[in-house]
Amino acid sequence: MMLMLLGPVSSASPNGQGLLFSWFLILVGGYVAVSAWRYYLKRQRRSDVPFLNVVGISVVCLVLIVAGIWELFHSR
Repeated sequence: MMLMLLGPVSSASPNGQGLLFSWFLILVGGYVAVSAWRYYLKRQRRSDVPFLNVVGISVVCLVLIVAGIWELFHSR
């Protein structure tokens, strides 16, 4: 959602999102992915969390991490 909202604004800036925003995407994506998997593995016996939900969250987090890494290498 944040990438969609900041997409046109970031394209208008000559230097892109910047170093801080790139690290923010990487850290938030990593933290949410690790938290989701940790919660899923702790509650696996109760099976109240479907496996596909955790995979979907992981894919979204991976997109955030890749976007952050991409911006790190292409902002210079």
